[in-house]
Amino acid sequence: MVDGIFAIVMTLLIIEIRVPEFHEPTNNAELWHSLTELGPLFLSYILSFSLLFTYWRAYCYVILAAKTFNSKLTNYNALFLFFIGLIPFTTHLLGRYNYTQLAILLYGLNIIFIGLSLFMIKRHIQIHNLNDDVQLTPKSIRHSNIRLVVPVICSVISIGLSFVSTNISMLVFTFLILFSLSQIGADFIDYLIKKLDTQ
Repeated sequence: MVDGIFAIVMTLLIIEIRVPEFHEPTNNAELWHSLTELGPLFLSYILSFSLLFTYWRAYCYVILAAKTFNSKLTNYNALFLFFIGLIPFTTHLLGRYNYTQLAILLYGLNIIFIGLSLFMIKRHIQIHNLNDDVQLTPKSIRHSNIRLVVPVICSVISIGLSFVSTNISMLVFTFLILFSLSQIGADFIDYLIKKLDTQ
């Protein structure tokens, strides 16, 4: 069921981006101009698709550690999926109104709540519902916690910067999120974890 919800949400992201329409025959220059105006929407689409993929992958790893589903874990899942379902709306809002603090705030809060609800699922499984076959070390727990918290931190930074400049906020937001999701970012996070382990 969760896979299906993620698939629907990810599909809705691109459905929100409409092909430009012209009442009269157009030329390449006009069409290109119309497409460039859709740039912010495509950027928010890439950002959200990447984030959803990362959260879907993280969710799969987290939920595999669960022994059984109980009412509390089901409620945490519902909360997580509720915020996942909001992503198409906040993504489109950010793409259309990226020059406003409110759009950045709502998108950032959406990501923060997704990260926190997934952390609640993970924490509940670790404490109350851990599969006996899963062996968790302090290092692996710290590693997964850092990966979960990076998008949350990026969102907090972006929201804070939006009160200085929405353009800077969007640039930093995009860079930090994509960096944290890239292989270079993953290698950097691994490097930080190793440094923490040696201390």
